[in-house]
Amino acid sequence: MSQHRDASASASASASASTSGPARGSGAGGDTATPLLDAQNLSKRFAAVQALRDLSIQVRPGEVLALIGENGAGKSTFLKILAGTQAADSGQMLLDGERYEPHNPRDARASGVALIHQELALVPQLDAAGNAFLGRELRSGRGPALARREMRRRTQEVIDRLGLDLPVKRAVGTLPMAQRQGVEIAKALLFNVRVLAMDEPTSSLSSREIERLFAVIRQLRAEGTAILYVSHRLDELPEIADRATVMRDGQLVGTVTIAETDRNELVRMMVGHELAELDVRHRKPGKGAALEVRGVTRAGALHDASLTVAPGEVLGIAGLVGAGRTELLRAMFGADPVDAGEILVSGKVIRSPSIQRCIAAGMGLVPEDRKDQALIPQMDVKANVALSSWQKFVAHFGWLQKGRRRRAVTEVTDELDVRPRNPDLRITLLSGGNQQKAVLGRWVLAGAKVLLLDEPTRGVDVGAKVEIYKLIERLAGEGAAVVVVSSELSEVLTVSDRILVMRESRIVGELSRHEATEERIIHYATGGE
Repeated sequence: MSQHRDASASASASASASTSGPARGSGAGGDTATPLLDAQNLSKRFAAVQALRDLSIQVRPGEVLALIGENGAGKSTFLKILAGTQAADSGQMLLDGERYEPHNPRDARASGVALIHQELALVPQLDAAGNAFLGRELRSGRGPALARREMRRRTQEVIDRLGLDLPVKRAVGTLPMAQRQGVEIAKALLFNVRVLAMDEPTSSLSSREIERLFAVIRQLRAEGTAILYVSHRLDELPEIADRATVMRDGQLVGTVTIAETDRNELVRMMVGHELAELDVRHRKPGKGAALEVRGVTRAGALHDASLTVAPGEVLGIAGLVGAGRTELLRAMFGADPVDAGEILVSGKVIRSPSIQRCIAAGMGLVPEDRKDQALIPQMDVKANVALSSWQKFVAHFGWLQKGRRRRAVTEVTDELDVRPRNPDLRITLLSGGNQQKAVLGRWVLAGAKVLLLDEPTRGVDVGAKVEIYKLIERLAGEGAAVVVVSSELSEVLTVSDRILVMRESRIVGELSRHEATEERIIHYATGGE
């Protein structure tokens, strides 16, 4: 694969992409050597940031093409151009050999192109059919009344065809993430999708739900659908992808056949060099309890949850989706009210816990849903990072010391390698992984001594993931108590000194680092004694 060893080789890599062997799933798509989607020399600039530069990507009928690269590599920009939410500055796209120029998502859907975002675009108050037909509602006759029964019937047909367990009449806001994702897929298939792009589809799913999703993807591939699959989880690519296209700094690095490529080569193509092995020291925790939770209960969400975390300890919390892990972190941070129980930081009870009181006590939370629960999209990077530390930058007369704030934020974002290195950029112009690092930087700047991390590496590339692990290790080494919730068991095992397992809103098991294995965690999580 020497032709793929540098971004400057993009032209030859692009040419090789359409000739690198047949895909495993030719399905109903006919000649697999002919691209269904052919993006040619796409470029896109945002102010001083060159997001894409002469990018060429091809995907065939009945193929799963993985699209991988570090955060900021340009993957999301390409998907937005594909879905019609942004326009390229130059270049063109062909769909089945015809010019494809979507001006909006409606144009894309009409052409058979659909994008399932990492942050699902659903209306939580509507049911599956209401979301699937949103903007394309069926009417009863000529009047304004909706043909709800017919919409539900058609939605149910697609759900049954995919073999999904999904209640079609329930508001999607009450459904777990896996079922909400099923609604997005059904929404795409209702209108004869030919190219389906999926952005980090497994980032919030359990292993069981991932298997169900893969079964659906294999079925779509067999039917001839071309699938663009964006993921930072390289270990899952051999199970589902035929080829992988690697991007770096907005350019094509190369396209390789998954069966002929190993993980280390993909990582090297992504980052441009070999990635050093992670060395987690697992320092010895201090004495006492930095955080203590006593009998926290919330009807329908938590039952009698108790735990302690020592200074300098990393406590992992594992369990299946819906086990109560996120609910526990939110309760500890005062984001949700509790019916009973106490929360203590450094031995002091937080009376009537609220977000403000928990922050004042030295706690910080990185939530699972950074888009809706952590970021203020209208603000720039420096305002978002300094959000919980603004008092530090207010002078005696109430004036904001902007220069001092900028210097402090720049120091933290440089340390965490938040890119682009421009604190004046609007936070939404950063990639998902860089947004996540900015949220982590908020609590580094605030000096939080108890840090609650819910899916801290969700949507984060392999290089940034190692950086976040090292940050967790560093903060614990400096005496912070860290609680990590993750659906990736390998992640929990990597960073944790001790692991609690939850099932059905209860803590049902505790394992030391030396006792913990994936098998033992799953044993407790699925009902084992």
